[in-house]
Amino acid sequence: MKPGLKILLSILFLQVSSFAFSQELNIGSIMGTSIESKKLTSFLVGGTVEFRPAHSVVSFIAEPNLMFYSDSKPIFTFPLYLKFSSEKKFRIGPVFGLFIRSTGNYGWSAGGEADIQVKEKGFVFIRGDFVMDYWTETFYGYRTGGQYTDNASSVFITLGFRKKILKKSKK
Repeated sequence: MKPGLKILLSILFLQVSSFAFSQELNIGSIMGTSIESKKLTSFLVGGTVEFRPAHSVVSFIAEPNLMFYSDSKPIFTFPLYLKFSSEKKFRIGPVFGLFIRSTGNYGWSAGGEADIQVKEKGFVFIRGDFVMDYWTETFYGYRTGGQYTDNASSVFITLGFRKKILKKSKK
């Protein structure tokens, strides 16, 4: 196992274990796609864990996922988000995040999420994100060479479901 992947899995384990003592804990699954130059270029599937302190407008979200591109191996991505929304059955608000990929890419995202409560303990959501990827390239050549950082942007549309598995109210 690659050292970077071990670090990501360790962060995920620590985060999920700390969520066990949270005020509200929602877990679920996601799937989505990216749009680059008006074409669908990748598909992603993964899990989602949302921690929300009781009566708070801020949620902390981790969504480890696998991205599938047509011309490469699957890429593991570990994003962390901050979501701001009301405490109603229909919530809408901005989302900001940071991520790291198993390829060494890293970056940030900004967008919005709308979720609606279904039944008593479930939430269905849709999120749109502008994503900026950064990576370092190394080039070797006869007189030229070296490293430089490059970037690419895309838009992601994600659909998902979260189920409330823990709810503690403030006293």
